[in-house]
Amino acid sequence: MRRALVSAFNAEAQTSYMQTVQRDAPALLDEWEDGEMDLARALYRLVYNASIRAIYGLDELTSRDTQQLLDVLAQGSEMFLGRAPLPEGHYFKEGRLRHPVVEEALEYMWAHWRPTPLTRLLDTFPAQAKFDQTLTMLSASLDTSMAALVWMFHLLSQNPKAFAEFCDDARADVSTGYITHALDETLRLYPTGGWLNTREICSPLSIRGFDLPAGTNVFCSSWVTQRDARYFDSPDSFLPERFASPPAPWTYFPFGGGAHLCIGRPFSLVELPYLAALVVRTFDIEFLPRNTVQLRLRIGLTPEGEIPARVRRRG
Repeated sequence: MRRALVSAFNAEAQTSYMQTVQRDAPALLDEWEDGEMDLARALYRLVYNASIRAIYGLDELTSRDTQQLLDVLAQGSEMFLGRAPLPEGHYFKEGRLRHPVVEEALEYMWAHWRPTPLTRLLDTFPAQAKFDQTLTMLSASLDTSMAALVWMFHLLSQNPKAFAEFCDDARADVSTGYITHALDETLRLYPTGGWLNTREICSPLSIRGFDLPAGTNVFCSSWVTQRDARYFDSPDSFLPERFASPPAPWTYFPFGGGAHLCIGRPFSLVELPYLAALVVRTFDIEFLPRNTVQLRLRIGLTPEGEIPARVRRRG
């Protein structure tokens, strides 16, 4: 299934998705009004609306409140995290965790989505595979992408010098690459999708005196590795300039790695810098006190709280 889905994120597909993002994102920003706002909420909506239009050809994911769908998907992760035997409202069907809100949302999506590289491919799958892979794409991509942009602006709000350089780069005729470095540094500190990776070892392995038999599940945390002082100086500080030089192999892997590297990685690394740059090209942003963003562990590393800001349209 993974090999089949890779074609929905090849270079041609990426171009198609980004054409939609570049077409629709400026209009989405036209909805922002000058004055005080919760920037975190506004950024969530921007990434959400741009992404579902590009990837699924949809204006909405469900006829219900989308937040309800995202909450249900996050509850499903509670089993994976070992916090609950079975989240409320969920049930097993044919060996799979199900929920009425999720099933209704997928039916709505299939009835309303327009052709995109991904939806054209998913429409060719057998019914159960279509269900599984649509749900996988939703769980693995949407919330994590929205979270990444919020974390970026949260970190920029705490680092005025970095924010000034970020704005200079976004508004320059020729980019210096600082925006990309800022995203890399954000994903180093908050690897929203790949904070915990698991692999099953195929043959016996010894690691630091521990003998592991074949079939053992081994967990590797990018959160831990990417905050390790052996690999990054001042590991808890937000320093985008550190990515002017590439990090050592396997010290930075927010999208996982190897054969199971996130297939949506190329799109995220193009979409998110574009949207971030578009925001500061369109608006002057003054961060206000009372930032309440905190980390909540859900499907990914979810930021919860507000980023109070005053925005004013440029030009």
